[in-house]
Amino acid sequence: MDNFKTPKHFLFREGAENLHLHTIFTQLGQKTVYDSAAQCNKCAYCSRTCPAQLDAGREDKGPRARNILLRFIMEGKIDRKKNTARIKDALSGCMLCGTCTKECFAKVPTHEHVLELERVYGQRKLPLLRRLKNKIISLNPYGLKREIKKMDFGGKGKGAFFLPSFEAKFLEVNSAVNMLAAITKICGGVKVLCNDSGIYKYIYSKLPSARKTALKLMKQYFDADTAGNGKIITDSLDIFNFVKKYPQLFYGTENFDKAQKFADNIYFISDILPNLPKTKNPGKIVFTKTAAFSAEDKIFESSIKLLAKNRQNFCPLWEGEGYPIPPLGYQYIKPKESARYLRRKIEFIAAAQADVIVCGTLAQKRQLNKHLKKYYPKCKAIFIGDLYADKQIDG
Repeated sequence: MDNFKTPKHFLFREGAENLHLHTIFTQLGQKTVYDSAAQCNKCAYCSRTCPAQLDAGREDKGPRARNILLRFIMEGKIDRKKNTARIKDALSGCMLCGTCTKECFAKVPTHEHVLELERVYGQRKLPLLRRLKNKIISLNPYGLKREIKKMDFGGKGKGAFFLPSFEAKFLEVNSAVNMLAAITKICGGVKVLCNDSGIYKYIYSKLPSARKTALKLMKQYFDADTAGNGKIITDSLDIFNFVKKYPQLFYGTENFDKAQKFADNIYFISDILPNLPKTKNPGKIVFTKTAAFSAEDKIFESSIKLLAKNRQNFCPLWEGEGYPIPPLGYQYIKPKESARYLRRKIEFIAAAQADVIVCGTLAQKRQLNKHLKKYYPKCKAIFIGDLYADKQIDG
């Protein structure tokens, strides 16, 4: 077991330190969990962006309340045993979207505080039927691995690595094939990293399980590229953001340097696309600036520049661009709330009179198309990686 060198904190149970983060990497530097929560000055700017608080109209359902909750528990001002049910209720509404952090002047990572508290009070769980369905989907013999066998990757896999999402591996295989072809053409070759990133383990399981999964992925990468210089390209902004957290997961362990190097080499698919091919006029285009853990707008810059450069009908800065789409299975935990959030997103899209909405994950594309078909059929959602192949936007 990894030997953590960072100090213990009184949120943790004695002997369970391995189940928690000890240091959080914030945009204002590395902080202990307590110092990170204490950075909140209670200004409530986050309250105007949190979908859960806006939906419920209650302060205790918002990010400011969650930060104060963590701090008061660590200071012994709240009896965590007597208030377990209320604490769990306050945590469960968090989507982990990160819009509160993006709005916060102090860049307080509230989603990390929520996960730390859940590691004490019980991790959030995907429903059993959903887990079984995902397991069945992962047994699909016609997934990405089958397509890989048919493809010719120039340079015998040299050039770059592709880290696919669950959707790319099993549900949107055509999109994955499009991206593999693009990476091969641009980078001179590609090797696929089929191991999981650990993002779902990070949210729905114990932290050691997430670390173990991340270690397997890093081993696959460094076995293929000992120097660790190869670009790692993913189709998911959710995975991109999570891999950027790898140094935080392994801080104080012997694997920290590898985690840092791995995180330094991760790119989103739009980061490498030079230009988009010309297309027929698709109408008015908007881009949704949402993803899990999206604490800053910088991660969306490459996508926006790509669209602005190559699409005359692209409309930046529309009102609903930052309103989050429920990420990473949240719609299965809170289906009623998620349906309202998605309906609200559709209302923003309709108000913008958009014909096409470009997404940063394949999961977003699938969610939005399901609701667009029902509430605003004029518009369709496409994945930004498919623009290069020019198959989705022209139908």
